[in-house]
Amino acid sequence: MRITGYDRLDNGNVKRFGVIELRKRRTVLSATVILVIVLMIAASANVVLGKWEPDGNPVFTSAREEVYVCASGDGSGGVIMFAAVLDNAGSTSVDLEARKIQKNGSPAWEGSSATVCADKDISANTGPACAADGAGGAIVAWSDDRFGDEAVFARRVKSDGTVAWKENGVRLADTAGDQTHPVVVPDGEGGAFVVWEDDRNADTDIYAQRINSGGNLLWGPGGVPVCDQGGDQERPCAVSVSAATVVVAWEEYRNDPVSGSDIYVQKLRHNGSRIWTVEGVTVCEEEQDQDSPGILDDGGEGAVIVWEDWRDQGIGLGKDLYMRRVDFTGQPLGPGDTPLCAMEENQSDFSLVKAPGGDSFYAAWEDKRHGTGEGSNDIYAQRVQVEGPDLDCTWTDHGIPVCTLGGAQFGPVVTCASPAGDIGVIVSWSDMRSFHKVDCYSQFFTNNGAAQWTGDGTVVCDAVQDQFGCAAVNNGIGSATVVFMDNRSGESFDVYARRIGPRIESVDGDAFPGETVDITVTGEFTHFFDGLSSMTIEGQDVSVKSMEVKSYTEAVATVEVGSGAEPGARDLNVITPTDSGDEEPNPCYGGFIIRETEVQGPSDTWYLAEGSTGVDPALGNFETWVLVQNPGDSEATVNITYMTPGGAVTGPTVLLAPGSRDTVNVAETLPDEWSVSTRVQSDVPIIAERSMYWNSSAGILRQAAHDSIGAASGG
Repeated sequence: MRITGYDRLDNGNVKRFGVIELRKRRTVLSATVILVIVLMIAASANVVLGKWEPDGNPVFTSAREEVYVCASGDGSGGVIMFAAVLDNAGSTSVDLEARKIQKNGSPAWEGSSATVCADKDISANTGPACAADGAGGAIVAWSDDRFGDEAVFARRVKSDGTVAWKENGVRLADTAGDQTHPVVVPDGEGGAFVVWEDDRNADTDIYAQRINSGGNLLWGPGGVPVCDQGGDQERPCAVSVSAATVVVAWEEYRNDPVSGSDIYVQKLRHNGSRIWTVEGVTVCEEEQDQDSPGILDDGGEGAVIVWEDWRDQGIGLGKDLYMRRVDFTGQPLGPGDTPLCAMEENQSDFSLVKAPGGDSFYAAWEDKRHGTGEGSNDIYAQRVQVEGPDLDCTWTDHGIPVCTLGGAQFGPVVTCASPAGDIGVIVSWSDMRSFHKVDCYSQFFTNNGAAQWTGDGTVVCDAVQDQFGCAAVNNGIGSATVVFMDNRSGESFDVYARRIGPRIESVDGDAFPGETVDITVTGEFTHFFDGLSSMTIEGQDVSVKSMEVKSYTEAVATVEVGSGAEPGARDLNVITPTDSGDEEPNPCYGGFIIRETEVQGPSDTWYLAEGSTGVDPALGNFETWVLVQNPGDSEATVNITYMTPGGAVTGPTVLLAPGSRDTVNVAETLPDEWSVSTRVQSDVPIIAERSMYWNSSAGILRQAAHDSIGAASGG
């Protein structure tokens, strides 16, 4: 049993993983492909802002167990996730639910789930599989045994969270025997191809169905055979290669025991008929086993197939990775199979992604070339150029190291580093470098193989307990949304997501309407260049007058706020043009705060609303801050007094220079005080307010907030 779980990523926008591995599936992407936070007003002038939390945003979190998940990009940087949710650890009653997070990390659908299928025993062997519908939604397929045998069902979830098609799913093949392990591929017309393993005959075969955007079956009530030859056909993978045509590859046992398992491929027309030879095209039938295929569109209505290969087992080289291209006529190209990696010991469990708009693809895999022990797994990667019949590895032969630290690294997934153009790849994986737990890491390689982030990867999440089973969806140039399973609660496996890549990490400075202020912006993995990079802030009533770049990760800007500007949080971005002509965005959603001004002016005495610094393991904890500003021309001496149920408590004294501001953390004087209001007194008129934050018991910082201007007296 492996903690990586059951996983598969098919036709780009799909990744699936689970708590326990029951059967290993291929991870493949063919295009750019992975939480509830209330926007709040900053409690100080220098805070980390934005809607993505450092340890990830919760997506599915409850006392119930989320056991299998798949994820699909919405085409705009958002992610739709499907989770098979157990009522309790010993239950067989499973609900299939969907949720969506947007590109900026905020929840769609008002933070609620869409129920896809209720109270069914969804197969523990297959889990859900999904793909984008081309309209911001997704189509999901799964198997369950509501009719006795396992059967495959499908539904569509639209971009607004509406669940379409028949309640609890459209059955894709009304026939006897088990249908399991569905693969979902967009058909380019708002529907999907679904391919599965089928036991209706004496052996396991591969069947397929096409379902349109309205939920109607287009290939008959029983689907169509992809391959129903003698012997078993298993582990299908599929890719759409042109309008309403699909290529399917699988693991084949018709020649066993002569040559073990082999790799075959077939192409289906829009009407479900087989285009190539009826028994399928032989991709590889070398001695020993060839298994676990993955597939990519080759850009010419054919396909590139990659597989795990045991041909060199007899000479002690273990399992390798091989690949071959098949053209649009079904003709295997080149003189033979090309090794993707053929080093000592085993290379396996690979993930693929095709570079958008080009003739290249990327692969990452688990690699044991440095040893065969339980903790010897490393991650390696390669870029492959498709040149006519040839598949050319453009990086170091047999791949470049992604991470080779002690402890096992496993379950790699890849996503393109840009939504358009081949600038590189982002690799994410599960990592046991700490030996006692599993965390998630990522690394960004440019198309020439140069690592861009921290050596051996940057942390996606290393919260308490285990985080594993990554999926990834492109989220702009050099960035991805990574989705992962998370056991930080210590009670159940939940689903979290985090954006990794260039981002604004903090913004030092805010403004009132009518002010011109200087702000300092600090980035992570950013590339600020003086004279090239530029800053934008949301709204026509805010303008960036100038920006000075201090380093790749720091810039200072002068910002002018119009006198009629509405208070609230505005998105801030720093844009840097790249050599490819694209622009690298570094967003900080809600990063610039315009504060609310009151009609009343400065005063020498302020009374602030009640707050709390209380701490409760079940409820979470609260922060309360006192904010003071001196708009005058002389220094202010500010005395703070806290009023509690037990009486007045003297707080700190703050010295404010002319035209300056400061913040005071109430908890420094009164930790764990559930009820505290504040009196602020100054020797010259000032402005005072109180802000308050709630940090949830699940460890989500500042999940909700409130800000209140005080009541003035005197002045």
